[in-house]
Amino acid sequence: MNALKVRVRHAAFLVLLIPLVVADVALAEIPVLGSFLDTGQLGQTRGHGHAPRHHKPFLHHEGLESLRGAKRDAAVMAPSIAASPRALLGSSVVGGFDGIDESESLAIPPDGAIAVSATYIVEAVNDNLSIWTKTYGPSGELSAVTPVVAAADLNLFFGNNPNCFTGANDFFGLISDPSLDYDTAKDRFVLSMISFEQLLFTSSLCVAVSATGNPAGTWFIYAFPISPFFSLLDFPRAVFGADGLFYVAGNLFVCCDAAGNPTFSRARVYAFKSTDMYAGLNTTPRVANVGRDPQSGLLADSLTPARAVGISGMYFLSASNGASGGSMISLWRWNSPFGRNTFARQGSVQVSPYTQPPAALQLGSFPTGVTACSQTGANCIETNDTRNLAAYWFNNTVWGAHAIGCTQAGTPVACVQWYQLGNLNGRPTLLQQGTVDDGSPGHYRYFPSLAVDRAGNVALAYNFSSASDYPGIRYTPISGGAQGPETVLKDGEVTLEDPVWRLRRSIPTAVSRSGMSASTPRGLPAPSQGGAPG
Repeated sequence: MNALKVRVRHAAFLVLLIPLVVADVALAEIPVLGSFLDTGQLGQTRGHGHAPRHHKPFLHHEGLESLRGAKRDAAVMAPSIAASPRALLGSSVVGGFDGIDESESLAIPPDGAIAVSATYIVEAVNDNLSIWTKTYGPSGELSAVTPVVAAADLNLFFGNNPNCFTGANDFFGLISDPSLDYDTAKDRFVLSMISFEQLLFTSSLCVAVSATGNPAGTWFIYAFPISPFFSLLDFPRAVFGADGLFYVAGNLFVCCDAAGNPTFSRARVYAFKSTDMYAGLNTTPRVANVGRDPQSGLLADSLTPARAVGISGMYFLSASNGASGGSMISLWRWNSPFGRNTFARQGSVQVSPYTQPPAALQLGSFPTGVTACSQTGANCIETNDTRNLAAYWFNNTVWGAHAIGCTQAGTPVACVQWYQLGNLNGRPTLLQQGTVDDGSPGHYRYFPSLAVDRAGNVALAYNFSSASDYPGIRYTPISGGAQGPETVLKDGEVTLEDPVWRLRRSIPTAVSRSGMSASTPRGLPAPSQGGAPG
């Protein structure tokens, strides 16, 4: 958004020439064909040279100044969490492979997404994608992964469709926020991203579906314009439903206030007919707007569609995300988008009060002469806000998780709060909740993701760091309502250079051999990770 001031003046002129698209109208779209062009070797910069990197701002529905003030206040307002020390375990992962390296991306942060079938692993960041095949041992264990597409440029890929605003076909084009999922019933992959024309402040939702179960083959690439014309669908997240539909939720920001800043309009959800898209047909999605958050009274933001929903329709979770925090989790349901089409909040539950999570310390946070995250040159990690980041359906319940501000041993830190909701078809009930902690001061946990296996066991993964730990990945199992021991999945290796003012995005996902039962967190660059890349 570096061209914001120019864009505001330009948009003021264009509004006299270009009529606004009627709000909340989703137009029919015809796809184009495309495939991934392998442009380099994994782990090497792919022809970017010294090109400038795009700094992607984080957007909060109440404005960044309100959020920053609340995060500063979290140092004195964060609720205390009872210590529950547990032994830290080493990882049981016996092998792994390198995902896409942060240095290979032109975007800061690079964001990330992953989807897995029985044969393939697909990983994407904001401008690159890689594909591997999997080999299994005699006992069914994963024994090896082999690159099929080492490095594909997503600007070139989505640029096949001229209605996707990418750096390949538009000087001000920018693609962002990849979301990957795998349809186990139809053996298809789907990749969705928002594309953004920075000068005009207009956007389209770009969705690509594989023509077969082989992601290295041909894809149908769609571009759905976001209405009204001067708007951005921020933080879109997408999943498949059991009803054959593909669901996307995002936050609609419109241009612009008197200071030239985008303003939050409402959260919005889309439903697409995957059968149309698998056949490469002209298709028109359904769109619905989200109502108000019951705690703040403001329009709700940042809904998460639930993975692995086993019935028709879709459930969504949202956390009250006011600048001062909250204590309510809401359940939303969309019934029959292409039939009677009813979208409503089922109800809300009360969880433990939470504040906005403070920025996280890491080893190397404070170079010489720097003593606080608010100072220039600090390498603290932004933990964003309290929006819900994970939703997973199991046996007519929905699990969720998000980052919160809490106080451990007298020290304000970022923690991970999780919860399980039941009675989904009536007024939801809170079945259980918890917070991941170890009773030690100065330990930060953020950007959670979770998944549930067929027995109801939960894998809750998240980023971890402290003043003496590089940012890495840990996970905690939840079984029978009890948290298990915290385990290191991947230790951090380097200081993440991420100034505190650059608020970071995070898009959780859940993946496994079947695409539905393990979990990796999102939000940090993916260094050499053992196990699934995140």
